[in-house]
Amino acid sequence: MKKDIPSRVNLPFGFVIHVKQLDRKEFLDECGECYAMWETLGGGGIIYVNKGRNKKRRRADFAHEMLHAIADWQVWALDSKHVNVRG
Repeated sequence: MKKDIPSRVNLPFGFVIHVKQLDRKEFLDECGECYAMWETLGGGGIIYVNKGRNKKRRRADFAHEMLHAIADWQVWALDSKHVNVRG
């Protein structure tokens, strides 16, 4: 069976995004009053998603947090010399 939301996303240059779907109580304890959360951890990070929300909302929450993750990946890639912006 195909997963609704991936448990891991690999971006270029070794940047790994882990995805944890937590039940409602565990999510509130870990993340507080929000729907999802992105946490940067050096060469990657973790997206936390509240499993208590319906599928469409979890997908939207995941997509929103992926935007934060991709923005951090871009900064990380430039800072870690994996890309050359001078051409």
